[in-house]
Amino acid sequence: MSHSSPRDPILPHSPVSDPNYVYVQPDSPSAAGADVTQSCTSQRELSKIYPNFLIFFDAGQRLMSQYFDAGCHIKQTIDNAMICWGAALLTCPLVPDLSSQVHLSLAMCHHQRYLLDRNSKDADAAITHFSLAYLCVPSGNPSELEILKQLTNAFVARHEKEGSVQDFHRAIQCHMILNSREGKLDHPSTIRGFIEAMLDKQVENGGDIDLDSMLLYCGDTLPLCPDNDADRPLLLARLGKLSADRYQGLGRPEDLERAIQCLGNRLEYCSEGDPNYPPNAYYLAWCLLERHKHRGNKDDLDEAIRHIKVSLESHPEGHWVRPHALHHLSTVLEVHYGQESEIEIVQISIQLILGLLSLVDSPDLLEDEVMVEYLLLNRYYHQPSAQYLEESRNLLSTLLQQCPTTHPQRHNLLSILGICHHTLHQHHGGIQELEDAIHCFRESLSLSDHGGLDHLRTLKNLADSLCARYAVVKYPQDLEEATQCAKHVLSKEFHSEILRLDARRTLALCIAATSGRFGPSEIGLEKMEEIEEFLTQYPSDEDLDSLRVIQSVARSINQGDVSQTDLAEELVQIARHHMSIDSPYTPMTPMDKYRLGEALRLRYQVDGDIKDLSEAIQCFSAAVQCSPPDHPQFLACLVDLASTHADYDHLLDPSLRCESITALFKKAVDLQTASAGDRFNACLEWIQKEKSDVLLDAYQKSLELADRFVLVRSSLKSRHDLLSSIPPFLSSDAARSAILRGNLEKAVEFLEQGRSLLWSQMGRYRAPLQKLHDISPDLADEFTKLSQEMEQLASFSSTDGASHQSMEDEARKYRRLSDAWERVVEEIHKLEGFSDFLSAPSYFNLKRAAADGPVILVNINGIHSDAIIVCKSGDPSLVPLSEVGLLDIVRLYNEFTLTIRGPVSRQKLTTILRCLWDDIVGPIVQKLQELGIPHGSRIWWCPTSWLAMLPLHAAGPHRKSCKNLPDLYISSYTSTLSSLIPPHTHKANHYSTSNPPKLLVVAHPEAPKQPPLSWVREEAQRIQQVAPSATVLEGDSGVHRAVIDSLQTHPWVHFTCHGSQNPRQPYESCFHLHDKPLTLLDILQARLPNAQYAFLSACHTARGDSNRPDETIHLAAALQFSGFRSVIGTMYAMADKDGPALAEEVYKFMFHKVGHLNGLAGKDEAVVDYRDAAEALSVATKALRDRGVPLERWINFVHIGA
Repeated sequence: MSHSSPRDPILPHSPVSDPNYVYVQPDSPSAAGADVTQSCTSQRELSKIYPNFLIFFDAGQRLMSQYFDAGCHIKQTIDNAMICWGAALLTCPLVPDLSSQVHLSLAMCHHQRYLLDRNSKDADAAITHFSLAYLCVPSGNPSELEILKQLTNAFVARHEKEGSVQDFHRAIQCHMILNSREGKLDHPSTIRGFIEAMLDKQVENGGDIDLDSMLLYCGDTLPLCPDNDADRPLLLARLGKLSADRYQGLGRPEDLERAIQCLGNRLEYCSEGDPNYPPNAYYLAWCLLERHKHRGNKDDLDEAIRHIKVSLESHPEGHWVRPHALHHLSTVLEVHYGQESEIEIVQISIQLILGLLSLVDSPDLLEDEVMVEYLLLNRYYHQPSAQYLEESRNLLSTLLQQCPTTHPQRHNLLSILGICHHTLHQHHGGIQELEDAIHCFRESLSLSDHGGLDHLRTLKNLADSLCARYAVVKYPQDLEEATQCAKHVLSKEFHSEILRLDARRTLALCIAATSGRFGPSEIGLEKMEEIEEFLTQYPSDEDLDSLRVIQSVARSINQGDVSQTDLAEELVQIARHHMSIDSPYTPMTPMDKYRLGEALRLRYQVDGDIKDLSEAIQCFSAAVQCSPPDHPQFLACLVDLASTHADYDHLLDPSLRCESITALFKKAVDLQTASAGDRFNACLEWIQKEKSDVLLDAYQKSLELADRFVLVRSSLKSRHDLLSSIPPFLSSDAARSAILRGNLEKAVEFLEQGRSLLWSQMGRYRAPLQKLHDISPDLADEFTKLSQEMEQLASFSSTDGASHQSMEDEARKYRRLSDAWERVVEEIHKLEGFSDFLSAPSYFNLKRAAADGPVILVNINGIHSDAIIVCKSGDPSLVPLSEVGLLDIVRLYNEFTLTIRGPVSRQKLTTILRCLWDDIVGPIVQKLQELGIPHGSRIWWCPTSWLAMLPLHAAGPHRKSCKNLPDLYISSYTSTLSSLIPPHTHKANHYSTSNPPKLLVVAHPEAPKQPPLSWVREEAQRIQQVAPSATVLEGDSGVHRAVIDSLQTHPWVHFTCHGSQNPRQPYESCFHLHDKPLTLLDILQARLPNAQYAFLSACHTARGDSNRPDETIHLAAALQFSGFRSVIGTMYAMADKDGPALAEEVYKFMFHKVGHLNGLAGKDEAVVDYRDAAEALSVATKALRDRGVPLERWINFVHIGA
């Protein structure tokens, strides 16, 4: 760069207007003006020609003296001075010295006011007038250099406030001109000192260092220093370190080369004993190691080791360089030369760095990123232990608390802490670590420069954590955001090939995850094209082999390619190739053995060569032996070893069963460092391979883990979405396995544990606590508080339309509550008599559900089904149903659904009811008679699968002279046995005619966007005739808020309105009220302590979720969960005109039944009991049948509960 002359164009091109003055650039002076200028040689003559100018000039000088000399720094003073100088400028003669002095004075006033108010207009005006003063002053005038100094200060002041790179450039240029004018071209120390001062000032102000400008001016100044100049070594060191800093940020190879050259030259000026030698040697060693990463030149390593050892020998204990030098030395010796004994060096450096960081009170040391990176990664890579990560996390968290929010290194600290949380997740499998990692990455991104390399690295790390969270909780939004983050990183131009490779790996994982959850056969054509395009862009990237496997398998399946042998062989060769690579950065790991084992196992499945299985067992065994228990892939190694061993043993002897295989599976499913989801999947693999009676243990564990797996999500909606990851017939298969082994009690427990999972989880939040409160009131209160918060979060939260931040805040809150809740439960378990608190109920407790009549569990499974009859005493009874299987029930369900949707074919409906009778209900009725259950008794149906959505209660021969089920028994339904067991705090309030229950009737013939219902008002009127004390909410009085409030005080409720089932979001199913819908979630959120009985005279109120029928998610179930022990509902759309007659018959029976409980009513007084609802519905539907109401209309009504 050539040095500027005094008139170089570094100044602003035009003055900036200011409201305090109007400046007019004078035209070229006339001849007369020139004569006047030449003749005015004294102030007396000047005052005669320009009297006004001199007045303003003197006034401006006095005010400025008052401002500066007297120390009267009052803004009004400087404002008045500016007015005088502005007037002086307007009347100024065309004399260069005078014009320059007036501009200089005006500039000084604007600059002073800028220092007071920090108004950018003053800064602009100050620079403009300084520039004009400089242009007007004659060359060689003594004030020329003073003006240039003031202009430099003005540029610096504006740069400090606004951060303009252009101002920084101009300040440096002015300073260089100043040096040249002072004749100091041979002595650039002034410029170097100015650059150092500017650098220090930027750091003090917390701003980003302008590396480009610093490097430019250091580089331009260096040639001015001869080899023997004292400043040359200092400039070489500064230029080398700045170049290394920019290389770290941008990854430019030319910066690294310049750093090595400058630092190497710097060392030539000092001997190894010189105190300046070790710090520069350390930086040079780091640069040499970086260059080796890209070039692999062993000479760089040798030279780096030499410099590192010099640094170690030259620095005393406690010096900040020693930990880093030890770090680099241990890395070089172990990774590059295989000297594993040097791990002792690593341990020494660990102690040094921990001690150093524990003593600091500020995060200044974080500016050396190598130190923190080492603290987190180096020790972990040498000895992969979660303990080391936890120590690092705790220390980093402490430093973060000390780090001001404005600190320039805070974003780096957050990013590194996020990496620590993410790596801990890989060990523990907990969702909390992932959520903490995502939170750290998001905050770091908000603080870092969006175009910088640090920002892109953190964005890639965020994508990794989002992808990992998707694997645990299956939020589709996580996978979508992770894909977008990885693509955004790859779309940017930067010089770090390592980051680009990592981003490609991350994107490959995202694409693979979206390619179908159940294997390559699920990959669609569009996704195949995306994979093809992705791999075409990176054809030589060996780290994308996992995606190539998916591509190859998917292509083979989609195209019908039968050359599976070639594919399997290719995968084995890929795995062997990875193991053969001899690279400093890809050392042999247990996972290489694991991947080879997977490939060999796949090749066995294609070729059937038992040798492949044998070698795969050896690979998996080696991986298990070499991996610590908290290794992220340890569980996968255990499971694949056990599974492959089981396949191998089965080939040798199908009857052989090795206990060691069972032990491996048990070890895997009990691995606490793995996530519940991974352990659950391990259980499923165990179930497939287990053949002995231990299979029941595998099923028991799988049901427990399925419950924990679903609980990783906070809301009911998101838990419902996660159910798709659980095999739909898990509990049914478990029960069938227990039945085959003659263990009917365990079969009942399995069916109870694996069905209505979401209701069971919510029920724990409302567990009765009276007994606990008597023993430990503090624990009871704490459990109640946490349970209420957990329930509120579960029923209120939703992922629909929520921002990523709000979802993550909700997830973190849920995890904190969940951990606290589980700790309280553990404390309760320690109390005497509470060891089974909230545990899965035993058969002994479950059979209490049959206190008022037998409960019939119908297990639909595969090609063979069974019924188990549970009575209040005696053993459970088995009814084999060998003539019906799952496909038969699915066919019946589809036929039933089609029949009730269109014009009803009574013949088809009758055929369906006959099939139910012949294959299921008839054999069960026969068994009931054998058990001595008299006709007219109540029975409860607890069906599984799609049988739960078929009208078992109406089954029968449906022929003349033949009795159907309604003629023999009074049927009710229940989703679980537990829901029939009254809680310990339940008090059955029996009402009478003189003391009737408070009945709420919610009647809405009209609702927004719904057709009018003609019979609703008549239904309400008939109910009032039978129950005069009933409260009717209709029209404006039956708005959403009023209904919720009234439910609190009315133990009985009757809805007669529109009802709808939402098949995609069953928790949005609702009653349509006058103003807005009353949803299923609204009902859950309303705690109803007095609830007893509900009649839901609306459509679809007892129709479950056809995708997950065992969950029984419908309005009737929600009311039952909310405390209504007895509920009448509908299986499908009801006929409006049936409502009045049916309701009238039901309430006639319930309000006028003759007293039958001693002491509860008078001799002729009716007892009003919600437990009579099932019999009342039976009587009412019989009345409809007698009146000729068609079959499809009366079988629609069902009773649920007690």
